[in-house]
Amino acid sequence: MKKVFIFCGLCISFLFLTGCQGQKKVNLADYLKVSFDGANGHGTVSAKLDEDKIMKDLYGEDAVADPETFVTSLDEEKKRALMTQASSLENAEIKINKKKDLSNGDKITVTVNARNVDEFVNGSKGFEVKGLKEVPKNIQDVSNFDELKKEMDDSFFSFYPDGIIKDECLMYKKDADSDGYGELLKVFNFSRKGKDYSSSEIVDVVSADDIFMNGDGSVNYLMCDTYNDYSDSDDYNSVVHTFQKKGYKKVE
Repeated sequence: MKKVFIFCGLCISFLFLTGCQGQKKVNLADYLKVSFDGANGHGTVSAKLDEDKIMKDLYGEDAVADPETFVTSLDEEKKRALMTQASSLENAEIKINKKKDLSNGDKITVTVNARNVDEFVNGSKGFEVKGLKEVPKNIQDVSNFDELKKEMDDSFFSFYPDGIIKDECLMYKKDADSDGYGELLKVFNFSRKGKDYSSSEIVDVVSADDIFMNGDGSVNYLMCDTYNDYSDSDDYNSVVHTFQKKGYKKVE
């Protein structure tokens, strides 16, 4: 692709160099092409020049059918000049005023700057963000929520293989300050097998941190851990209330 691109740049440059009908100038901002990816609210954008369209508009579709043959037909002086202009196009600087955390409907500005070529007109162009995938508003609506709960259960039993759960609930808080989709907690109190149930009650929390969503609402990254920072005086209801004050809500 790089070889084709250089040849395309050379052909464009040849049109400028020959001065054919007043040396046509090209506003590069008109040839910017953007691509949006990711989930709504966490989208990203990339931008590049549409090289094929530049070639077609400037030199004609038939004339660029065999750019390699065209370039080799030129003398060395013209080739050196063409290489300078082609390099400018290939190394054009493209800047985007906002690249991440995008939502559908946002407005972004893309600026292109190709240096050392008078025939290239630099500039900016605005684009509207669209096509980002929607993710569920509620954690329980994710397509593989049952799998997520099972993974948290498995995490609990890996820490406490002899645990018997008495009370439990799931709590969730969406995290807008990170690339993750949120944090899911499993709050529970449990006893240990072979011990008196009433006297060995323990409260603990398994957390699923940094949940990332696919466009279909499924989880594609999950890290489970336990807090293990509760004293013997902490009961189940008080721990749940503590997390509610921190912005967590029970998953119904």
